[in-house]
Amino acid sequence: GSIPADIESNAVAKVVVDRTNDKRLLIDFANRTWRKKHTGTAVWGPGPNYFSKKQVKVDRDGRLRLRIAKRGGLWRCAEAILTQSLGYGTYRFRVDSDTSGFPNPVVLGLFTYSDNAEMAHREIDVEFSNGAVVGWPDNWQYAIQPYYEQGHRYRFPLPAGTQKSVHEFTWSPGKVDFRSFDAFGQPIMSQTMTNGVPLPGDEVIHINLWLLDGTPPVQETDPSR
Repeated sequence: GSIPADIESNAVAKVVVDRTNDKRLLIDFANRTWRKKHTGTAVWGPGPNYFSKKQVKVDRDGRLRLRIAKRGGLWRCAEAILTQSLGYGTYRFRVDSDTSGFPNPVVLGLFTYSDNAEMAHREIDVEFSNGAVVGWPDNWQYAIQPYYEQGHRYRFPLPAGTQKSVHEFTWSPGKVDFRSFDAFGQPIMSQTMTNGVPLPGDEVIHINLWLLDGTPPVQETDPSR
């Protein structure tokens, strides 16, 4: 499957992070510059998986499209990484795909992440998975890493028939306010977390579509759904 999505932020850019000298991996999306993750024949996290630049595109309507596909005998996943660190602010993601039928190994991640392990990599997540990462029927989650600490995780479902959705979080000192809406702006869920909120640093936004444990995305038939 593929996921068109976009991101908006009202945060002020603070740090420019140069993560690659290969301009072929850079794309323009949502008025910012992003880097495609490309690992060639090497596996990388999350997953572990193979990531390919060919699985990340911006379409004619300016939407980011992420795709998982088998290429050269290997399942290739997709990830786009912002090249600026934005810090405190509101981050909004519009997901233009119906994710409900995605095979269990598929995970969609919308999150901040720092390569520095300090403060649990400064990771704040909105995630989707029908499998073990989140889990049907409450297959969306808000999280501040480490997710297993008290008050760091909240799981919820989207209403039946929701084809498109909007997810955002406002990151401020000592607090993260998460909110989700349908395509018409009707509220779906909101949650405020105050435990383990990181300070801003060199984190950047990642948008990815990957496979848990690198498991092939074979669609399973589940009569309970």
